[in-house]
Amino acid sequence: MPLTDCTPVAREVFGQTYTIRYQDVAGMVDIYTASPALLTAVGIDADGFIAARARVLERWPNGTRPATVEQSLALIEAELGRAIGGEDGLRDVLTQRSGKAVLDPVTMAAGLRGRMDVGAEAGVLARRGKQPERVVVDISHSQILIGH
Repeated sequence: MPLTDCTPVAREVFGQTYTIRYQDVAGMVDIYTASPALLTAVGIDADGFIAARARVLERWPNGTRPATVEQSLALIEAELGRAIGGEDGLRDVLTQRSGKAVLDPVTMAAGLRGRMDVGAEAGVLARRGKQPERVVVDISHSQILIGH
């Protein structure tokens, strides 16, 4: 089974080689539920981001929100008056589908490794007991990135 932390895996399909990256969203930063400590750890001004996000959500009816993370970020960035991430790859590790406040250390996105000091900081990584022997990915809540 391939890793679900966005590690590239080469696969040949009909004579063409593709690089496939499987990413479980539990290893990504959820822009709606991430803890302030996690936002700060990845380089986002947590207070400003959370306030801008709240202003955006006030305009959406009945607890709804934009359909995609790209739409959400565009609205939050307009409130902030500046872009979030850019050339540094931060946008590639943001989601709005994990529903988690912290990162899963088993499936942490490759783009987050080395980006932050997660040491013993509370509110950044999920605590785990025994590591699972295998990871089962619910594709309906994961992102699969394919390119060649």
